[in-house]
Amino acid sequence: MEAEAANLSGTGRKSPPPTGRLLKRTTLILDEHRFVELKRLAALRKQTLSSLVDEFLAAGVERARASRRPKLPRGLPTFAMGKPRVNVADRDQLEEFLSRT
Repeated sequence: MEAEAANLSGTGRKSPPPTGRLLKRTTLILDEHRFVELKRLAALRKQTLSSLVDEFLAAGVERARASRRPKLPRGLPTFAMGKPRVNVADRDQLEEFLSRT
């Protein structure tokens, strides 16, 4: 059992228990104070730093997904142009108006 949990890199560190999920490795560059706070919180919760960060990232992604507003179809712009000066349905009135301008 001990041999199964050993990291293959030879560092002797134990790998996290298998969860049935594919896990990815990455490097995070964090503010030192935030890192210390995360380590303290992980210790208080008896969690690994990785599991705590994963939990926070999942919550943040979910919150971002929930806060997205559905995009409404954008209509054509409208302008307040005042009262019409001519009835465009009346051809004679429209022709007279256009000949004056």
